[in-house]
Amino acid sequence: MGANPQMAIGIFPIALILFLIVYFILRAIFGKGKPVLSEPYCAKCNYDLRVNWDSSMACPECGADLKAKNAVNFGKVKKSRPWMTVGITLLVLFILLSTLSLFAGITAPRRVATGPAAVATLPNNNLIGNLPTVIDEPWTIRELESRYGNNKLTADEVDQMLSQLITGLKTKPLNERGPLHWSREFMQQLIDDDAISSKRFNELVKVYFGPGPTRYQPITSKMQPGWSAIHVSYTQTWPLGTSNNTRPHCKLVSVVKEGDEQTPMLFVPEAHTHWNASQVKPLDELPISFVFGSRVCLKNTLDPGEHVLLLTVITELYPKLTAKQQPTESDKPVASITHIQPIKVSVDASGRIISEKLNIK
Repeated sequence: MGANPQMAIGIFPIALILFLIVYFILRAIFGKGKPVLSEPYCAKCNYDLRVNWDSSMACPECGADLKAKNAVNFGKVKKSRPWMTVGITLLVLFILLSTLSLFAGITAPRRVATGPAAVATLPNNNLIGNLPTVIDEPWTIRELESRYGNNKLTADEVDQMLSQLITGLKTKPLNERGPLHWSREFMQQLIDDDAISSKRFNELVKVYFGPGPTRYQPITSKMQPGWSAIHVSYTQTWPLGTSNNTRPHCKLVSVVKEGDEQTPMLFVPEAHTHWNASQVKPLDELPISFVFGSRVCLKNTLDPGEHVLLLTVITELYPKLTAKQQPTESDKPVASITHIQPIKVSVDASGRIISEKLNIK
């Protein structure tokens, strides 16, 4: 927990009392001064009695009876100036340090409260603001889910919460962004309630699923003559919410070679590689299975050597369709992300892609 100003104020008088006790003990032991012999002088007026002094006479200066007890002093107590200096210095330091401690107690930032008991006491704005730093803990998101269910979150607060969730997820690698299993039911409820704006949906799709497939692996098994294949898939195979309706639709729409973007490369599903050449037609798009991934077969038209291919993929979310249902022209996605993914490939003398592993730029 962070410093508590009330605690700092309460400790101040106790520390002051302890300081004074120690100071006066040291002063009593070392600070009385040291007696030093000197000429006789009147205790009342400090008159120098060295000249014509008689113990039976009165003080020529003030008339004090010099025969009285302690009427004449024969020494002085010399004050211990070093100890006075030390005492004053300690007092100044104590006041300075106490002031700084009190100031620090008031201004020191509090650590993020964690645990179900702690988060339950925080206001909405604190819970939402803390979300990016506690994204790997379930308590904050579950407390927000509870408040949403009890109508204690406004629409603006829901939007701010999603924005902070996105901010936290962006700090994690693509293949480590989920699933946040403690948030899935909450996300599904927000989807079912139409509580997520189109802008936030786009951001959620991009941050949860990335810009598109995140794994590109060459097929090393023997392909049909004149063809190469790449297995394209997602790293994470989980839904945004709890139903299949929140799995995105992904499709490959273009493959070109870097430096020759005007010449599209022919890509087809594996089944088409068994057709006669006259039957194989260019495709506008090739669906990529979100659950299992898909094989993208490319016609061997590349020269031997290394090349960079640019794959354009579109990821869309249709909350009313499952991943296996194809959208119609009347279906409009609530989120659509277009991404161009460069991959580096090696090609042998036959024009076949032979890389054991594709290096993503």
